[in-house]
Amino acid sequence: MELELIHQPPQKMKFKHPLLFLHGAFSGAWCWKENYLDYFASQGFGCLALSLRGHGESKSHKPLDRLSLRDYQEDLFSVIDQFEAPPLIIGHSMGAYLVQQVQQSEKIHSALALCWKQAGWLDHQHNCHQQINHH
Repeated sequence: MELELIHQPPQKMKFKHPLLFLHGAFSGAWCWKENYLDYFASQGFGCLALSLRGHGESKSHKPLDRLSLRDYQEDLFSVIDQFEAPPLIIGHSMGAYLVQQVQQSEKIHSALALCWKQAGWLDHQHNCHQQINHH
């Protein structure tokens, strides 16, 4: 599977754990480039933004409406496995929901879920910013 990764190396490495950014349902890795990757790289973080299959420039063998969270988990872990140190994952919307599903993995240092919406029991104002500490 060919996945789009936008990499922004740090200007000067200050932090061991890189940042991995996950987009929402209607975007791709590009949404993190201008304001987030450049900023965090300037602060000393290695940064990567992933386009999940069927989004951005990432390819998919299935139509978008046939993809599942399991497919996206496979994408995420295929990228995480390339890191020397476990990343801190930052997910927005659908990406944040995916973070919720995988955040207990030992391959992840910690995670931040932004504006995730779990159907039915929490409204947007109560879950728009939740930090998940793993280690």
